[in-house]
Amino acid sequence: MVAVMLRLLLQLQLIAAVGSFTLWNQHAVGQNKVCITSTQLWAMRSDRKHAGHSSKHHHAAPNRVPLNKRTAIRWVVQGVERCLAEGESGKGREGKSYSRRVDASLVDALFLMVNANNQKDVLDAEKRIRVLMKNPGEFPREVNERVIKACAMAGLAPLSRSLLEALLEEDGEDLPSPMAYTAVLNVLRRNGRMERLEETLADLAGACRKIKQTTGNEVGVDVVAFNTYLASICDAAVNELPFSSSATVDIDGLGEEFNYTSLTNGSAASPSEQHLYKALNLLKGDVAQTKFCLASGPDRYSYNSVLMAAAKCSKYDIGESFHVTKSIMLACLRGMKERGIRPDIVTYNARIQAALVLDGDEDAIRQIDHVLSDHNVEPDRYTIDLMLKPFIDAGRVDELWSILKTFFEQNVGSNVKMVSSAFEAFLDTLVQSGQVEFAHEVFRAFFLPAPKEKKNMQLTQMIHVLSEEEQQQSLRPSGATRGTAGVTTHLPPGRRHFNILIGGYGKAYQSALSKMGKARLQAAKRNETIDEGDNVTATIIPDVSEAYVLFDIMLDMGVRLDQFTLTSMMALPSSSDNVTTLLDRVDSALVGDFNPAAYRSIISAYGKAGDPSSACWMFEEMAGVGRNLQKRENWNVLLGALAKCCSEEACHIQLDVLNSVAACARRDKEISADDGGLVASDVDGKTCLDAAVLILDTMRNRTVIGDCTAPPPNSQTYCLVASALSESGTSGPKPTRALKLFRDAMEEGVSADGRFLNAVLRCFGDDIEGALAAWKSDIGPAAAAYEQKSRKQGTNLIAAYNGLMHVCGRAIRPDIATRIAYAMKKSNVEPSEVTLNSYLAGKRVAIDKFGEGKNLRLQNQYESLLSVECLKYNEKDKRRANDRKIRIIL
Repeated sequence: MVAVMLRLLLQLQLIAAVGSFTLWNQHAVGQNKVCITSTQLWAMRSDRKHAGHSSKHHHAAPNRVPLNKRTAIRWVVQGVERCLAEGESGKGREGKSYSRRVDASLVDALFLMVNANNQKDVLDAEKRIRVLMKNPGEFPREVNERVIKACAMAGLAPLSRSLLEALLEEDGEDLPSPMAYTAVLNVLRRNGRMERLEETLADLAGACRKIKQTTGNEVGVDVVAFNTYLASICDAAVNELPFSSSATVDIDGLGEEFNYTSLTNGSAASPSEQHLYKALNLLKGDVAQTKFCLASGPDRYSYNSVLMAAAKCSKYDIGESFHVTKSIMLACLRGMKERGIRPDIVTYNARIQAALVLDGDEDAIRQIDHVLSDHNVEPDRYTIDLMLKPFIDAGRVDELWSILKTFFEQNVGSNVKMVSSAFEAFLDTLVQSGQVEFAHEVFRAFFLPAPKEKKNMQLTQMIHVLSEEEQQQSLRPSGATRGTAGVTTHLPPGRRHFNILIGGYGKAYQSALSKMGKARLQAAKRNETIDEGDNVTATIIPDVSEAYVLFDIMLDMGVRLDQFTLTSMMALPSSSDNVTTLLDRVDSALVGDFNPAAYRSIISAYGKAGDPSSACWMFEEMAGVGRNLQKRENWNVLLGALAKCCSEEACHIQLDVLNSVAACARRDKEISADDGGLVASDVDGKTCLDAAVLILDTMRNRTVIGDCTAPPPNSQTYCLVASALSESGTSGPKPTRALKLFRDAMEEGVSADGRFLNAVLRCFGDDIEGALAAWKSDIGPAAAAYEQKSRKQGTNLIAAYNGLMHVCGRAIRPDIATRIAYAMKKSNVEPSEVTLNSYLAGKRVAIDKFGEGKNLRLQNQYESLLSVECLKYNEKDKRRANDRKIRIIL
């Protein structure tokens, strides 16, 4: 109760702090008499701004922006050349003349660094520069500064830092140029050298004090240098790097208000929180300005860095973590107000990002509306990216279409590359949010004009016979009816746009498959009645034929495919013939040849299509074209394809590799027996389970195949063979074979991974007594021993327990499942919703196999207890909104 009240108090304080910014805006929406939406107000303001943009900046000269980093370094080196050269007798470097040989040698060494094609050239240039710059006083100050900057931009952090230190040791009346020392600080930040960066900043501060003492001149370090150091601390917080106390900044002696120990009520703070509090302490008062002799105090960029880091570190938690993040955000906002710093769009983006995690969509939408209605803040692409999911969930789709259209029209004429990149991010966000259909609409609205003539939808017609009306509808920009009418300019779609959508359909299908199960998903596709009595919520089944439509459009528009396109297409459900036809079309449009990842996706696709023989043929093709068979993952993916085909119905089907669909279609890929004859000679004619066992023995024996040696098996290898055994309906005691498989793995030093133990336990079927006996004698001790060595904090142990839960479901013993849940808690392992779903999945298999006649006494009571133990309270989980249960939160 105290935690909840504290959380509400923090929310009110944070809303008040953010709301105070509104009072600074003299033209707030609340003063308007006409009631209009925030989206309309932003569109009107954007139109006025866009209308005056061309006349205001018509005569402005474009900034000189380098095309790449090499060009930027070359410009700096050319500056050194101009400083040292005395005259020109012709064009190019050959026409330059120098009064000293050392000047010409330095310029040559710098250009060697610029034109380096490998690491050896860079190191050679570094050695030459280090020798030539042994005495920096021989060169003018501006040359030293440019050399420091060029070396830092080239990634030579030690050299650039040593040159800067030598320059600081000289007696001078001013600091080196900020362009020199900020370049050094930037390369140190990129390399993750936060301690070195702090030392360099301290050296600059010492030089400032020395100059003031000797000359009386007031000099200070540029605030950009401090912001770079602050950003490195924020990087460490986001990346959760270990925290080490600083000798330069005493974070425990800067006051009670910002001390992380007091804010966490004496509990141990995480490394991310400690880094954030260190950064926050530097923003307090004149701490940074005094410590580092800054020319000015922290600015907007300083506070925004900490705010963005806190937003990225935000995690939903009703405990201390929630309190800490809120405190940091509130302190930053209060500090900005005290310094009179107005928030910009980066500030609001950080607040919105944190609100989406900590406070929910309602608070985030409230802040987004404030941004849209604020005359002093202009939403950017990141703001739009953040508002996509909450606006869709809130039903404000029409407003979202209007915002997308306004953003598109304002920027497409001036920065096509930025707009294309922004929509890549929009599509990716929508796909990750489960809105692949909406993402497809956005893509058609802004990238695909209405077709002028009928397209040749070859692959789409192969997967699903479309009528004339369906073909036209599939290409029509459906978004035009939802706010994008009037968009006359359409960007040419890129490969990444297609890949995001195609991959999104594959992910959406796999997500629906994991939630509903294969049998239930097929029943849903056939519009059959689905029993929703278990814990599976209503699942949206994506229309994967749209992915094939996109693939055809991609080929028709001449967009070249890459390996990601192929792997994404292979993730879609299909038949063996369709996979083969897809390969034929891809061969001519793919950029480059199939890489090992592409081959693995093809093998997996044939396995999911129920054609293990073609999967074996593709494995041989991968070996025949010179792919490395020493990689274990290539063997494991073949085992995965075989395991998918080890169903009880297909357990007696024998492999026919040489006459498979893939073999008949790809005979031109000649495979010699020396390159990879394992599948054709030994596996052909065996069942999938026997083939999987044979491959495992081949890996265990390190058999030599051609010029390669089979790699040793790992826990995933054994897991896949155990999965094949658990799904197979072969005669013989499966528990005995599973235990032998487990003991062989342990004797070979294979780790007792939770997924492997889960697969072994599933081999017991509905024999819960045998599974418990194996757990007590072999599996349980191995799981506990591996848990002590693992860094996954209970993940492996939970996976192993979930295997026991599946057996309980197969035996329909919710009483034993409840006891196992209590045992998990005693072992400091919290059962989760996955644990409950494991039991329900096993129960569903038992009911499908034996019907309703099995004894189900006490089922409801024990399953209710199991549900309470496994389902944790989460106010953001809308699926539990109507639960009539009392939950006590301690």
